[in-house]
Amino acid sequence: MAHTKSARTKSTQSRPARPRARALAPQQLALALPRGHGGARTGAGRPRSGKSYVPHRKRATLSRHEPVHITVRLVRRLPRLRGRRPFEIIEGALRAANEKGGLRLLHYSVQDDHLHLMAEARPEEAPAGSVPRVADSKRRATRLVTSRMRGFGVRLARRLNKLFRRRGQLIAERYHAEPLRTPRQVRNCYVYVFGNRRKHLAQRGRTFSGGWVDPFSSGVFFGGWRSPPDRMSTWANHDPPPIVSPRTWLARSGWLRHGPIDPGDVPVRARGARA
Repeated sequence: MAHTKSARTKSTQSRPARPRARALAPQQLALALPRGHGGARTGAGRPRSGKSYVPHRKRATLSRHEPVHITVRLVRRLPRLRGRRPFEIIEGALRAANEKGGLRLLHYSVQDDHLHLMAEARPEEAPAGSVPRVADSKRRATRLVTSRMRGFGVRLARRLNKLFRRRGQLIAERYHAEPLRTPRQVRNCYVYVFGNRRKHLAQRGRTFSGGWVDPFSSGVFFGGWRSPPDRMSTWANHDPPPIVSPRTWLARSGWLRHGPIDPGDVPVRARGARA
């Protein structure tokens, strides 16, 4: 028996080993997928709603030598901002933003559900340590405006929500910022900010006389009128004023190349309904 076992073992060892079969890699089939939602292509992603939001693209680069037009829009179905109590809160938020330094709010206009601001970014006036550490001066000015506007929105939301006895989101979308790089653009922005109420009323078929200035704007502080307005009142508190004087040449005197502003000027979009 031992002899038979050793012979069998010897014959098994002399037998060549069988090659192992290689596992075939699975091949991916190209299937024609139906067109629907998803994927990096045109029309992909979440469908758009009927609301018009500011697109989340990279913001335009701002400069300390150029003013900027800022629009802040609030959510719908809120009480009107054009009232004494809401306006006092907005005025306090404007004053606090100017006192913080770095962002200079020059002029404003308060509408029913949105604000128009004209501002300047001055990083050299900001307290030490509050300016983002960026070598490029334009990127530093852009980040400074973003930081200050975030604080302005938080301050405004807390106080207005308390006044309106509500909770939740108050700012509807990210603010819109448009740099003003020419004297013509700055002058048009002045007309747009001071005449924004005229534009909205003209769209409803209502007009005001040429000497009327919106009391919920900073028109009473403006010194570039062609002729003194006939009716000019304000609900703003003058101690201290909620705005500051401009430092850039464009906002201070450069825009006067195209002439002073008439109190009855209406933005271009509503100029056909001028009184």
